[in-house]
Amino acid sequence: MDDGARLSTEMVDATVRSEAWRDFTRPFFDAVPALDQEARPMHGEVGIRPLGSVLLGPTGYSAQRHTRSRRTIVAGDYEHCVIQLSVQGGSEGVFGDEPVRIGTGDVTLFDYARPFAIDVEAGRTLSMVLPRAPLETALAGRPAHGAVIRGATPMGRLIGQVMTSVDAVADQLNPDEAEGAVDAILSLAARGVSGETAVWAETAGGSRALREAIIRHIQDNLKDRDLGPAALMARFNVSRAHLYRMFENDGGVMTLIRERRLDAFYRALTRPEKQAATVAALARDWGFSSVDQLQRNFRARFGVTPTEARDEGYSLSVGDRSVSKLHARIKDFAGRFRTEGR
Repeated sequence: MDDGARLSTEMVDATVRSEAWRDFTRPFFDAVPALDQEARPMHGEVGIRPLGSVLLGPTGYSAQRHTRSRRTIVAGDYEHCVIQLSVQGGSEGVFGDEPVRIGTGDVTLFDYARPFAIDVEAGRTLSMVLPRAPLETALAGRPAHGAVIRGATPMGRLIGQVMTSVDAVADQLNPDEAEGAVDAILSLAARGVSGETAVWAETAGGSRALREAIIRHIQDNLKDRDLGPAALMARFNVSRAHLYRMFENDGGVMTLIRERRLDAFYRALTRPEKQAATVAALARDWGFSSVDQLQRNFRARFGVTPTEARDEGYSLSVGDRSVSKLHARIKDFAGRFRTEGR
């Protein structure tokens, strides 16, 4: 594990631990001690590090109340999603408007673009932090904020085992293997959520199976410059209106194609073996007809130009700003905690 991406309140003096933890967590949620723990300093630890396009690793807390208000959401720039396994302990509260109880072994999905107020027991979790787009795609646009896959179910146990196994070997995986592991967890979580809610058998625009088949085809043909609504309509025998309805929650099928293509381009751009290739050459390779348009779309999605992304060597293979900022914040505060603890 990258030591720079691990922090713990035990790194600082006991007299400032609560305030140090509040400072770190303030953009994500307001943390206060549980009612029966007010006389004790809060404890928190984070050991999350990059795994392909996401962050994965353990987190831990003393008993606390975490509140993410709409004001916090608007004021901040952290809108990632989390798939979280409760390794020890649990929590209870409200996600959005839905009351939720989470126990040891349960897997929970939550979205930092939506509010929550939860009382967490002292314990440990294993968290996968990811951009919203791939989770929304896997869930076929279905909101899953606060969805719980029970650890007592076969799917809940399987997801927990896979997350734990991936965490154990994360440092040994090459980029392609890491992305495969991420896809596996994402797919299992989506299946687990669909099993919990039978109403998700069909999307607003048609069958989930057809949508998944189209997404697989898109992913396999991102380098094809002709990939678009017309090609998909012919390949899957669907109307333009039906295709639009199926991907309405994604902003339309062309938005999905553009974002998937930009993510693939980012991965190729930042790989060491591709350093000799020009941005223009990689753009052509990944089906972009205009370098100028690529530059605009790339900056809009990642907040930097392709050249800046390559030169700055972002730690994540897909530079989702919310996830990248979280990793940078962990490293920054880990350095502060070590300095203050000396």
